[in-house]
Amino acid sequence: MNEKFIKKLTEIVEKNLANENLNVSDLAREMDMSHSNLHRKLKSSLNKTSSQFIREVRLNKAKELLMTDDCTVSEISYRVGFGSPSYFNKCFHEHFGYAPGKFKSLSENESTGSFRSNKFWGRNSTLIIWALIFAVLTILAAGIYFLIGV
Repeated sequence: MNEKFIKKLTEIVEKNLANENLNVSDLAREMDMSHSNLHRKLKSSLNKTSSQFIREVRLNKAKELLMTDDCTVSEISYRVGFGSPSYFNKCFHEHFGYAPGKFKSLSENESTGSFRSNKFWGRNSTLIIWALIFAVLTILAAGIYFLIGV
């Protein structure tokens, strides 16, 4: 029951994604429920308010678009119903813990196979590579020494 309810709510929000004026009253009307019943059911199912639910659906869709679309962060913010790119940035950062621009650049790096997207590889990547080469050569030299010396 709750899963079907949440799925239907999500579909309604996604259908009206670009409509920045979509509000809780619209959502309740589409669900054929009162505002307070919708709020109560969402609170008991997900422990979220109706406004939080709408915002999270928008943000999750934005994250998906940031990974797959060539649009700018501002264009995506409007496409998912945020009237202000700066408010979108604030909400995205609060929800996911990083700015949408940073997420977009990280996902672009991953899609091109860049090592820079991995936190292990940073400014000292050359030093790390040389240390690994040295470690491998040391192990090989020790192995050869023990094989020949025996």
